[in-house]
Amino acid sequence: MAPRRSGHGYGHSAVCDGAFASIETQVSLAYIILFTLVFFFIFAALFFVRKRSGRTGKALFSTSYISAVVMMLISNILETVSFILISCNTTNYFNYLNMVIASNVFYALATWCLLFVTVYILNALLTRYLHLGRGQQTSPVVKVIPLAVVTVMLPLICAGMRLWTYITITSDAERSGGGDMMYATSRMLSLTGLIVWVAVLFFSMLLWNILSLIRAAEILSGITWNWGAEMAQAYLQGAFQALAFVALMGIAKHPSWESMEDAVQQEYSPVGQQQATTTTTTYEGAQLDHFQSPAVYEAPVYVHAK
Repeated sequence: MAPRRSGHGYGHSAVCDGAFASIETQVSLAYIILFTLVFFFIFAALFFVRKRSGRTGKALFSTSYISAVVMMLISNILETVSFILISCNTTNYFNYLNMVIASNVFYALATWCLLFVTVYILNALLTRYLHLGRGQQTSPVVKVIPLAVVTVMLPLICAGMRLWTYITITSDAERSGGGDMMYATSRMLSLTGLIVWVAVLFFSMLLWNILSLIRAAEILSGITWNWGAEMAQAYLQGAFQALAFVALMGIAKHPSWESMEDAVQQEYSPVGQQQATTTTTTYEGAQLDHFQSPAVYEAPVYVHAK
């Protein structure tokens, strides 16, 4: 994602006089600053929420999730800096393009980290929760398929990132000239809120990807919408991105995980003996979605392409 210029450059001074005079550049700058701040606050809130989460909830706040938040924040910071520099005409195209590509790389890695947490770690925890008290064992297939999915997605993300880079360079070149029922019933009451958070996560990621695919199809097909429609699409997609991260925090903090931990201790600890200690597996990895499509510019009119 990057600002796209149309027309010719603005005059500038050391303080970028007139660089952000138009409504288009002001809305574009507001967009990237807004979501940079959103992910900064998500990063700050992460440590407070993680501290108050149980052992199972902390499994979701693994290195993968923390890495996803950090890399998404870095991606937005690079995007903000590159937009300001190119708008003020204080950097050349090659430096700008390098920053945009770096932003795309961090974005791709962040989305893959989020995919790993959602598809593999969260799926494993929910499967364990649903089987608790029923005497059922999780099928190995249920464990292998999510891991296979996120493994396959990694090279696909890399290929997609190369495609977006190619589109960026070529489009600019053309532009410039180059258990029992009672237990189950009580558990379902606490599970309701967890289901809501899972549904929010699912639909936010689904809509995020739908908007990403629409944007990719527009670019590859050469379809151009008016600036207002593209900016509205950008704000919606950014909102769904942030909502996915917040939903994962809500899932990790949900009290249902604490009831599961208590039930596990009761199920596996003999009566009258000291409860056995349980180990919690921490997962690492990463998640996916799609990429920012940088474009090269002549006068800053922001077009979202993440």
